[in-house]
Amino acid sequence: MKKLLLVLVVGIAVIFAFLGLEHLQNSTDITIYFYRSEQLYPVRQARLNDLPPLEATLTALFNGPTTAEKSLRLQTLIPENIRPLNYSINGEVLTLVFAEDFLLLSGGHHVIDGMLQQIVFTVTEIKGIKSVRFQIENSRSNTLIIGGEGYTIDRPLSRVDFTGAY
Repeated sequence: MKKLLLVLVVGIAVIFAFLGLEHLQNSTDITIYFYRSEQLYPVRQARLNDLPPLEATLTALFNGPTTAEKSLRLQTLIPENIRPLNYSINGEVLTLVFAEDFLLLSGGHHVIDGMLQQIVFTVTEIKGIKSVRFQIENSRSNTLIIGGEGYTIDRPLSRVDFTGAY
């Protein structure tokens, strides 16, 4: 009886391990970071329309929380009019290109910092992306000065640039 139980337990473990690996390999979920009670909060969403992970992630992030997520008091710090015009990947760095309106963001240092954290934490969930460079369309400058407070970005940002954020 003990041998039969052992074989049954091992068999079930093998089946669950196989199903778990299958799910990880074919995962259609993406992770988006929103805010809840002034804290970054990761949310799993089903990938939209079989888009590649990066495109699905960017679409979901810049669309903001769904109605169901809003009912859970999730919010975004990304203004509705802010969307990347295009993007590129060079090594482990994702470059997001925005219109000049990006430089006119307001709300203070804390709000701009929170928005950038939300973007960086979300896109670095994607395998192979470690940091994000923010650029302005048709600008050759590698330094961005955002808003009246002069929030400055002079290098690609990664999670370590936001100590204690999550």
